Amino acid sequence: KTKDQSLCGFLAANEIKDADSYYENHTKSNCQNELHYTYGDADWRLGQYKPDEPYYMGSATIEGWMIFTTSYVSGLSAHFHVSPNSIEKLPPSLQNQEDFLVQYRDKDGRWQRLEDESEMPSLFKYSEKNPGKIKITGILRQMEGSPYISLESVINESAFDQCVTSENAQSQDSCLFDLAQNDFYDLEELKYLPEEVCGKILENSTERAQCFWGYAMRLKNEELCKFLPQEIKEIAETMKGYSYPVDYTTQNECKKAIQYTYQGAEWKLTYGIPPYADPFTLIYEGSAEISGWMSYEMVYDEKMLMFHVEDTSIKKLPLVAQQRSEYFLKYKDANGEVQTVKEENQIPELFKYDTTNPATIKVTKIIMRMEGSPSIILEKIIE
Repeated sequence: KTKDQSLCGFLAANEIKDADSYYENHTKSNCQNELHYTYGDADWRLGQYKPDEPYYMGSATIEGWMIFTTSYVSGLSAHFHVSPNSIEKLPPSLQNQEDFLVQYRDKDGRWQRLEDESEMPSLFKYSEKNPGKIKITGILRQMEGSPYISLESVINESAFDQCVTSENAQSQDSCLFDLAQNDFYDLEELKYLPEEVCGKILENSTERAQCFWGYAMRLKNEELCKFLPQEIKEIAETMKGYSYPVDYTTQNECKKAIQYTYQGAEWKLTYGIPPYADPFTLIYEGSAEISGWMSYEMVYDEKMLMFHVEDTSIKKLPLVAQQRSEYFLKYKDANGEVQTVKEENQIPELFKYDTTNPATIKVTKIIMRMEGSPSIILEKIIE
């Protein structure tokens, strides 16, 4: 009545033996918990009080799902069934209850009883296997009938939670991989830890390997390569159409894609996710001395000047660049601006070399794009 916790001190410390069942739990601790109860994020205080109809004010986040069950007062009614793991978030005197009527505020701010799925379809999509999470701010225990909870909001599941609650393992793996792709391709800060997402994907699966590969490239972290297979023994026909070449995602190839050395050439991945120019651009920085010559090549039905890398130098390029021989050649002019070699008079000394007498040049950067030919940045011609 008074909500005065000091009066609880006059009660017995332990359960009263041989007492009427109504009084046996009238102990000091139970008295204090009824007036103010906390558990996890739950915080409840006894508010308006009527005999046998206490009202608790506060808040808690609880899990559960909607059911239709019979109430001896109102017949078959919509109730929120509280999950067992959330029961202890309710005030002690209500922890023997599982089913609660729900009241919510309508668009005009008036309290309404939730009676039908059409009023709040987002809450009715949950089930015992996939419980929903809601925030409540009040609980009323009635003299007759089911108690009420006051709903503040339905807490929507994260995309990650939706993936891991999928009942189909294959669907879960595909869902998690799509989630990971969206994460490591996003130029903003990563939302997930690689182990958190990729680690839940089936071991030895294509999706798991590609998932860790993507994060390893995005973070330029060779430590993540250890989660990839040492070798790909067999590639299922259905897997060959994936966005990454399946036989590419091994531990060794992963490390080489991040940092590559060969006969004095040194390259580090600085932007993008190999083996393709994703998202949009792939950049390696470092240095290599490569041999080749300038030649005219057909690019989109147009002849353009490009540097043709000699076969003996191909392995001095980053792993993902070894599939190409022709590159646009860029250089810094006298003003420090990057220019593309389009005419012989830009760097005439380079054009004295040919297939029989290749030039040796030092390049310090390789840029590959989603569309169009890649470019190499010239530092100097080595005479």
